[in-house]
Amino acid sequence: MLTSFLLIFPLSQYAQWKNLSPISGIDVTSMTNLGSEIFIGTADKGIYHSTNSGNPWARYNSGLSDYNITALINAGGNVLAGTKYGGVFKLKGKNWSPANICNCGGPTIYSLGICGTKTYAGANNSIYQSADYGSTWKKIKDFGFDTTVTSFAFSCCAVFVGTNANAIFTSADSGATWKQMKNSPPSINALTEYRGILYAGTDIGVFYSDANNLNGSWQTLGGFYLPVASLSFSGNNLLAGTKGYGIVKYVDPIWVSANAGIYDRWVNAILVNGSNIFIGTKTYGVYLSTDNTVTWAAANNGLVENSVRDMALDGNKLFVLMNNDNGIYRTSDDGTTWQLMSNGLKTFKGFTFITKYNGQLFAGGLNGFYQTPTTSSNWVKSTLNQTVSYLFADSKNYYAGGIDNFDETLVYYSNDSGATWNSSRVMAFGFVNNFHKTGTRLLAGHQSSGVLISDDGGKSWTENNWGLNSAGSKNVWKLAETTNYLFAATHGSIYRAQKSVSPYKWQEVAFFNTDIYDMLVTQGDTIYVAPYGEGVYASSNDGDVWWTENDGLLDLNIISLAESGGSKIYCSSLSSGIYLRDKSTITSVEKETSSIPSDVRLYQNYPNPFNPSTVIGYQLSVAGIVSLKVYDVLGKEVAALINEYQQPGIYNFQFSIQNLPAGRQGYQLSSGVYFYQLRVVDPSRGSGQSFVQTKKMILMK
Repeated sequence: MLTSFLLIFPLSQYAQWKNLSPISGIDVTSMTNLGSEIFIGTADKGIYHSTNSGNPWARYNSGLSDYNITALINAGGNVLAGTKYGGVFKLKGKNWSPANICNCGGPTIYSLGICGTKTYAGANNSIYQSADYGSTWKKIKDFGFDTTVTSFAFSCCAVFVGTNANAIFTSADSGATWKQMKNSPPSINALTEYRGILYAGTDIGVFYSDANNLNGSWQTLGGFYLPVASLSFSGNNLLAGTKGYGIVKYVDPIWVSANAGIYDRWVNAILVNGSNIFIGTKTYGVYLSTDNTVTWAAANNGLVENSVRDMALDGNKLFVLMNNDNGIYRTSDDGTTWQLMSNGLKTFKGFTFITKYNGQLFAGGLNGFYQTPTTSSNWVKSTLNQTVSYLFADSKNYYAGGIDNFDETLVYYSNDSGATWNSSRVMAFGFVNNFHKTGTRLLAGHQSSGVLISDDGGKSWTENNWGLNSAGSKNVWKLAETTNYLFAATHGSIYRAQKSVSPYKWQEVAFFNTDIYDMLVTQGDTIYVAPYGEGVYASSNDGDVWWTENDGLLDLNIISLAESGGSKIYCSSLSSGIYLRDKSTITSVEKETSSIPSDVRLYQNYPNPFNPSTVIGYQLSVAGIVSLKVYDVLGKEVAALINEYQQPGIYNFQFSIQNLPAGRQGYQLSSGVYFYQLRVVDPSRGSGQSFVQTKKMILMK
């Protein structure tokens, strides 16, 4: 966590990060189970099956002629699948067989339901019924007008049918006759029944009514107006999967967010299986909760791979190295489409880095490195058959970090574009994390020996660690430079040194207490850094002032940064893929470096709502004793952030629920409303003269 700091000008305002389309995402439409066996249906990849709570999943498509799955159900121990083009399929052993609803090659099935021995299928304008668990079907309802049957619910085997035509229909005689419930809520997406109460999920919230009263009124539940895609009960708790807002749980009389750990907030399906609750999302597959929705974890082994290890840019082409040996992909349309780059590679196992120089893409790791023109995908193996931790290219000069059998550091260098190689031994143990060239000098950021410099093309190396005094500061992940300074991103801190002074004297300019895996200097000397777990920070004055740039990030575990053409910045996450921020949407900001604020003022926190951190800002027109505290809705003090004498100026404080002040560590903040209060006492005016202002902020997990 970056501690409090003084700003001498207001924060710049940038467009928020945009999460690019997953490199290998999956749209889960439906879920069901046979005991401990879980089945999920997807929008275009068919059906997956797991016997171990989603770890792993395996394709289960044998016999399917349509992979566009719309609904799944357990019908008397038989798994049925509704599809977009092929009607209903029934699982027999490990193979799917079509169950011919009609002789029309379909129809499109939107929903499935079962009550007793009767199975129901909802289509466009029609309802079908099966008395033998899906082997044969008959039409039992033709609406005669354009409507889609979106959902089923049952109460003592009374059948309730939700439609998109602002109507709910019901039958008490297994579908022989039907009646319409009066005053139905609009456009039903989901139905469920519990203890005689019927619940309807719509695009404007959840409604409820007496299931036994056709003329009863429908009421909104808990003043809730978000669009709902799915409903289910877990014990006595009603869960609603929303379109873009994740999972919410009804705790009488309000709904509460239950999204801790969920990155994809569009929830198409909910499955409660004993103490396990599964949700299927629109993009990021399946999440599992084993503690009744308190926390969630992705359960996507075999489904989704969106964990990125490294990336590189060449013009509008973005290249991405996936984690877990899952390949190298490229996109030239900001993630709308991705292509696997595999020509010339037998495996992606052991790849740890990807970088670009002069139209050539380099990728490597445990088994040396490969290169290909960025305009194609034809990988060629290097003649350097050694482990390579990082590679840097400058004209025909290539430099590669290596290690010998005794873990002693080696630097391989080539002066003929990698045709032949020599090596130099560095008096250090461990890997080179990064190379950087400033003028004619080559620098290396080392795993345990800090900053290494070479003035003879990599033939010999010396340490330059004046000011890097801690063990963490000697683990240098990235080196970069602005016009006047060199910067080193380490385990815990950012250091800078004047380029004109040699040897370099390093000075700490930011402390994060976490690994800072990447650092980027853009045109105009703006510095971006990625402290793991804290998102992205930026500085435009050589590290004197830092601010967060996290608006739009679904998680803060950022490990890689890149810039394209001076206008676009990309960052990558271990959990939620690639993000893009377009710098051309920057709003101009007038500097106020020479003026003192005209009054005392507390700013609204940003972002708001927040999770897990937010910036609280204020300005002082006079010097005084400043107190900044956070309270819950009951008035109980949560955290005392500031209590000190401060000079006039504009201040910001980074408040994080993950790093509460001393005495509050381990205190768990739940989602909800909190208040922060600024109190300023001017000693020159007596103890009774003070400024007090309070504002509201919302924590949304």
